[in-house]
Amino acid sequence: MKEAKIVREVAFYYALVSALFLGLSPQFLGYIFPILFLLPIYLGLTGIKNRKKVGYYVGMGMVPLASSVAILWIRYVYSIRGDFEGEFLAVADKFNISASTVRIITSISTVFSVVLLILAIIMFRKLTKNRKVFSK
Repeated sequence: MKEAKIVREVAFYYALVSALFLGLSPQFLGYIFPILFLLPIYLGLTGIKNRKKVGYYVGMGMVPLASSVAILWIRYVYSIRGDFEGEFLAVADKFNISASTVRIITSISTVFSVVLLILAIIMFRKLTKNRKVFSK
């Protein structure tokens, strides 16, 4: 019973990390990059749910990818901290949308990137702590 709860928690964190990874990565890595990971993410989720070693490895592989995307977003916001308005206006002009929309999207994405980093760390901790559950 305890192992089923662990697998359910790891699968939940994996699904959240994967969803945030797919949502936040196109800004810096292009739209093809997350599309390439749709099949491995699905296979990892089914592997985790079936308690297979492959699911464990794919889950562990998602941690550095998700962390790097989160850090890219945090680094971007940190790099524009001196001139938020200028950057928002430049991006708004480039994509022909309002600066307030860019501000909202950037704010939401920054919060999601911090959440993604925290969830990736939690998932890494749960996977390393419960390594023996994935023994098939």
